[in-house]
Amino acid sequence: MVIGNPPFGTTKLRPQQKKKFQCSLYGRPSLPALFLNQALCETVPDGVICFVTPTSLISGAYTRNARALLRTAAHPLKASFIEERNGVFEGVTQSFVLLSFHRSAGSKPLSEGSGVSMHTPR
Repeated sequence: MVIGNPPFGTTKLRPQQKKKFQCSLYGRPSLPALFLNQALCETVPDGVICFVTPTSLISGAYTRNARALLRTAAHPLKASFIEERNGVFEGVTQSFVLLSFHRSAGSKPLSEGSGVSMHTPR
């Protein structure tokens, strides 16, 4: 099981990092998308991924390739939208969602050869 609360926002990547994460990138590199990419690498088939993440991961333009990658490797279990924006996380006024996914049992572990990075973005 992988449990994550990735930082919200976007980042800049060096060319080598862009190459490693290319399958989950579109436009500006989204931190939640990069962390999802890594979670898919770290989760064994039949495992579970749970994230506290901004709603942009499931609807934003910059995360569309990450969602496509997710559809190939996992199935959604539950999405719980948190309506309250203030007072949940200090300094965060963005809407967020609790997501859980089941890593597909029939899928092979993802590796660098699949175009998915095995390295945590820095």
